[in-house]
Order: sequence, then C-alpha cells, then structure tokens
Amino acid sequence: MNRIIKQQPVRADIEANRASWRAGVLSGIKAISLAAVTAAATLIGSGQAWAFTDPIIAQTVVLGVGCDSLGFPFATAIWNTRGSQGIVGLNGPGLYQNLRTAANNGPFNNGFGYHSSSIPVSDWVGLVDSQCANLTDINVEQWDSIPTRNAVPAPGFYEVDFNNTTRVGVVFTALDTNDGFYYRHEWALVGQSNQVIVNIRTQIPTPDTTPPSVTLSSTTTTLTGTDPFTVTATFDEDVTGFDDLANDVTITNGTVTVITGGPSVYTLTVTPTGAGEVTITVPAGAAEDLAGNNNEASNTLHIGNQIPEITERAISSFMLGRANQLASNQPRLTRFLRGEGCGSFNARGNDAGGSLEGCATQGNVWTEITASWGNGSSYSLGTIGAHQFINENFLLGGMVQFDRARDDRNNARGTGWMVGPYFAAKMAEQPLYFEGRLLYGQTSNRISPLGTYTDGFSTERWLAQLRAEGEIQQETITWIPLLDFTHTRDRSRAYTDSLGNAIGSQSVALTQLTSGMDFRVPLQSDAGSLELTGGASAIYSSTRGGSADFENGRGRVHMGMNWDSGQGTTVRAGTFYDGIGSRFRSVGGNLGVDIRF
Repeated sequence: MNRIIKQQPVRADIEANRASWRAGVLSGIKAISLAAVTAAATLIGSGQAWAFTDPIIAQTVVLGVGCDSLGFPFATAIWNTRGSQGIVGLNGPGLYQNLRTAANNGPFNNGFGYHSSSIPVSDWVGLVDSQCANLTDINVEQWDSIPTRNAVPAPGFYEVDFNNTTRVGVVFTALDTNDGFYYRHEWALVGQSNQVIVNIRTQIPTPDTTPPSVTLSSTTTTLTGTDPFTVTATFDEDVTGFDDLANDVTITNGTVTVITGGPSVYTLTVTPTGAGEVTITVPAGAAEDLAGNNNEASNTLHIGNQIPEITERAISSFMLGRANQLASNQPRLTRFLRGEGCGSFNARGNDAGGSLEGCATQGNVWTEITASWGNGSSYSLGTIGAHQFINENFLLGGMVQFDRARDDRNNARGTGWMVGPYFAAKMAEQPLYFEGRLLYGQTSNRISPLGTYTDGFSTERWLAQLRAEGEIQQETITWIPLLDFTHTRDRSRAYTDSLGNAIGSQSVALTQLTSGMDFRVPLQSDAGSLELTGGASAIYSSTRGGSADFENGRGRVHMGMNWDSGQGTTVRAGTFYDGIGSRFRSVGGNLGVDIRF
C-alpha cells in the first residue's frame, strides 16, 4: 500500500532549525558485504517515494535490514522522541505491536513504518513487505549517515543531524524465495526540509557467486636447459587483476618474468633456475571475475628437470671415450726383449684430423708419445718408463703416464695420470712373448653440459693388460699369433653443479679380448727391402656405462706393405676392414713415412 501522508507538527517547543535523529541497528542483521556509497540523487531516481510536505522534526529513526533471531522482518521505524505516543512495529504477518514509548528506549525489535499522534494506528503505513522471512542471501551495499558508513554498524543508537546530511537509509540485495528472483531494495529518508521516504524494489540478475577456475598447461614437459618457456593459464571466464608477478603465481625453481594476454587466457613466461623440478600454481584469490568472485586455486604444473641426467650422460660418454683411447694407445713392451730400440717420430694429418707418434730409448729408460685429433675430439698419451732385466728373458719395471682428452660433442676436457708396474717375458725355447701392466691413476676434468656454465669433476681409474704374441717361421712366411686382454675402469666422484643439482657418481668399464694371427712375407725389391703384411683377428668388446651398455664380437682383417730403404727411411701403407659379423662397420687405410735421424 503506497500513500502520501501529511505530517502534523508534534511539539511547538521543538527547535525549528535542528532536526535530531537517532539511528540504531539490531544485532540480528544478516549483512554480508558493503559497497561504495552512491549519491542520494541516484537512489531516488526510480521506484516509489513517500513525500512529506512539512519537515519532520524532533523524531528518531531506527535503521536496520534483515530478519531478527526469531525470523521476523525488521528494517526502519520512525517515532517521536518527545511525545508520549507509542511506536508501532510489525511482528509477524498482520500483527501490530506497541514496542516502546518516549520514556522507554528499549531495544527495537522489528518493523519499518511511520507513526505520529495525529495518525491512528490502523493507518500505519508499512514500507516493507511483511514477509521478510522470504528474503535470504542478504547483502548490504551501503548505510547512509551512520558514522561507520563503510562497515556494518554496531548495535546501538546514533545521532543524525539533518542540518548536515540529506539521507538516512540502507541499500541491500536479497533473494526472494517466493519467486526465486533477486531484488535490490533501497529504503531511505531523504531531504532536509521536505523529507522523502524511498522504498524501491528492483529485480536484478541472479548474482554470480561461482568462483572462476583456472587450469595451467604447457607444451614444455621437461627441462633440458635454463632457457625460458611459456605456461598457459586458462580461466573458465573473464577475470581481472591477474598481473602481479610476485603474488599471483607461486613457483619453485624459477621466476615468472612476464604475464600477457587476458581476459580469460593468459601466457606466463617462466625462466627456470635449473636447480630442480619447476612447480607452478596460481593461488586462490589471484584474480576475480566481473562479479567480484575470487578464483579457486589452480592445478599444480610440474616441469621435470633433466639437466642432471644430461650432465651424467655427457660425463659417462666422455669417460668411456677416454677409456677406449687409453686402452688402444698403450705402448708395446716385448720390443725390449727383442732388442728393438726406439728413436722415431711419425706424424700425419689432413683437414679432417691427424695423428703423431714417437718414442726414444736410452738404456733401460724410455719414453713414448701418441696423439690423435679430428671430428671435434683429441687425445694424447705420454709415457715414461724404466725397467731392469732380471735375466735375458724377463724384465720388470715401472711407468708413469700422462694423458689429455678433449670431447667437443660432450663439451668436456680433462687431464690425468697413471702409474704402476709392468713386466715382459719370453719363453726360453720358443719365440713366444708375454707382457703385462697394472696402472692406477686419477683425472681432473671440466664439463659444460649446457654450454652456459662449466663444472669440474674428478675421477679415479684402473687399467690392467695382459698380452701374448709370438713368431713362428715357416719357410719364407713369418706367422705372428696374438692374444690380448685389456680391462680399464673409471669412476667419477659425485658433485653439485653450478645450478645446484646433485650430479651422481658415474662409472664406466671397458673390456677387450683380441685373438688373431698376423703374417709377414718378404718380397723382391730392386732397392731396399719390401715386405707384405696382413692378418685377421677376432675381437670381443664390452662396455658398461655411457649412454648404453654394449657387448659384441666382431672380426677384423688388415693388409699392408712395408718398404725400408736401408738408409733410415721406412714407408708403411695399409688398409683394414673391421666389423665382420656385427652391425659395426669400419673401413680405412694409412700411409706413413718414418725417417730416422
């Protein structure tokens, strides 16, 4: 029921220039949130208004919205503070109740209405639907002319001076369970001279109370370096506020450097530290949708770190390549029993690579050097040895070796040493020779697995070798049987790399067993001596460590010619085919010239 009521003066002795109002709030208010206060002019531009032609003075206003603890409605009541008339409230549908008198300022229970001594109680005007119990999900948007206007005021009474304010009221939204729609309610007393009671009820869209969800994804699943990568944050609706690099993303072992995109799909640029697995999460409350709902926490994205594995594979590959070179370049020792001295130096090379070898002997002290390079790698081995003849068929000595290796494919290089005893022996009645050595050493190495930093690591290694060879003369052919067993093992120490990753200890082992028969046949020559050489061998190889364990057997054949001028110059030429009976194939040749000085 909507009516305009003319207000009669209440007391002549009330000051004409001052309207004093009191405001109190029930403790049972179910208020959820506050919104920014809008101008009074915007609040009375629509809806229904009740106008008073005369100023209302010397009255008290009680403001409230919601339902009390008994489930009854309350909102606002206006009454005379200096008269004896009572205050009318609404306590349940259709029930009027005298709540207080001027002498009894007890707690206000409920109701929204206006009453004065000149208007019968039966003409009480209710501004609010009595079925407050049907209003749920109440959200207060603003309180006007209350000292704590930006917060729900505490229960009590508040002085409101209409000389300094033009509005006392409340704005709230609520769900009406009768029809299932949301409404925006504006209840207020507006004006200083001609007060207007505003009662507006406007249907509004159903508020969005569903928090947005967000999913993180990336095409990068594992890290092979420290290069930046991108992560996609996909919200299920448009959001704002997702732009704080420090707080909107939780990340380990990396940093978010840029956030671009929006309003629902964002791209995060992530720079990993390389120190471990990268985990990324968008926490709850990092962004909000257009209705002001904060997002739920996202899934946790895991980006695995393969840098330790990459480093360990590079280390073991480098160690295995060096072990193979170490075993292949060991000096032969039986020559000392044959009376073969050494004082030569050979070198050969081309654009693809090259090699050199040389040796020198002084009594029982000797030295030998071998080196090769090409295809982004190089290896050199220098040996110094000395021995003592126990008898004419047996010698015992010791050697020290120094080597240097470089492997560009694995970005590794290192130097090392080995030391140990050796022996050489000959059967007294047969031209059958034996030699052996047992060497121990260590290495110091540098590796740059990603090409951006360099780490150091050390290894400990062993080498054992036994070799038997002989010469059997058959008319013009000399047969040379061979049996060789070589085993070397290298183990690196664990360390922490420059990025903070734990790099585990790596161990490689190489075993080779070779059995073969070579031959030499002299040929006629008009100048110097000419010799045909050749042979065949069976080779068993086994490697442990590196990118994969390997074990196989294969055959090898070789053929060559040697020419000696008799004046200190020797020319050697040969070719070989390796890999018979296996998937491995190797074909090559060599040409060398020895000049003795």
